[in-house]
Amino acid sequence: MVITDINIYRLAHDVEDYYDPCSFTSTGHTGFASVITDATEDDTLVYGFSNGDYAQFSVMSRN
Repeated sequence: MVITDINIYRLAHDVEDYYDPCSFTSTGHTGFASVITDATEDDTLVYGFSNGDYAQFSVMSRN
């Protein structure tokens, strides 16, 4: 894979309660999102965040 472009974005957010959008299930999440494009113009989204108690990491691609 020949990478032609990478963008990295810092994130900060709270997770809302699904049943009560006025309250939060957890707060203080920080992390990043990155879009990586290769020479064949396939894009990959890398996303990760944590608040010290909960964490999530995802990799999604379009080809």
